[in-house]
Amino acid sequence: MVTIKKWSKFQHYRDRKPPWIKLYRDILDDAEWQSLSDYSTRLLTQLWLLASENNTGEIMLSDDKIMWRLRVAEQDASKFKHSLEELAIADFIIRDSGMIADCGRDAIPETEREAEKETEKKRPARRLSDSQKKRTKVPENSKAMIRIGKWFHRKESTLWTLHEADALAEIMPLDKDSFLALERYYLAEIDKAEDYRRRDLMTLLNNWQTEIDRAKRWEPAKPKWDGVRR
Repeated sequence: MVTIKKWSKFQHYRDRKPPWIKLYRDILDDAEWQSLSDYSTRLLTQLWLLASENNTGEIMLSDDKIMWRLRVAEQDASKFKHSLEELAIADFIIRDSGMIADCGRDAIPETEREAEKETEKKRPARRLSDSQKKRTKVPENSKAMIRIGKWFHRKESTLWTLHEADALAEIMPLDKDSFLALERYYLAEIDKAEDYRRRDLMTLLNNWQTEIDRAKRWEPAKPKWDGVRR
């Protein structure tokens, strides 16, 4: 089940399944929205539309049934579930990865419900080790991942590892002003003798706040006068 955060504040209708939903202009200045990948941005909009079928903002369906409603192909299942996690981390939704809430079960045939239970029983619980996370790539980089990657001369096509994605999740949500200060600092040309920036991505993520404080104190060096009056 998925619940849209702050649904009652931003969406209020007398009836279910309205012909349209509200999309607030303020979202253009929302740092969390801007940091989402294109796929997650589209998925969130689709989830809003699904949530409008219930006045509470709850989508009382399992992940598999949400995929079916949104016509997500089987080969995109991993990307879909990764995006749900990204939206939850960014605080747009609340996830319940278990089966459908009790209040929505009556609409499901008993045989189908039993089949789903059997599938869940057979599915092994899988928890990746740290070494596995270091070798496993995310399905798609978010916009924040792409921008941070550029600080270390990474190509947009270079996918982050799950280990790096977990470290980024620990510092979410990203403060816009702090992020911009850090970006300015890491993209600047600094003399080697005065360059104290972190040399690799994980070290930066593990010392994020320290680097933000350093970036806010940093000022570009003033050009030296070459003795020629112009």
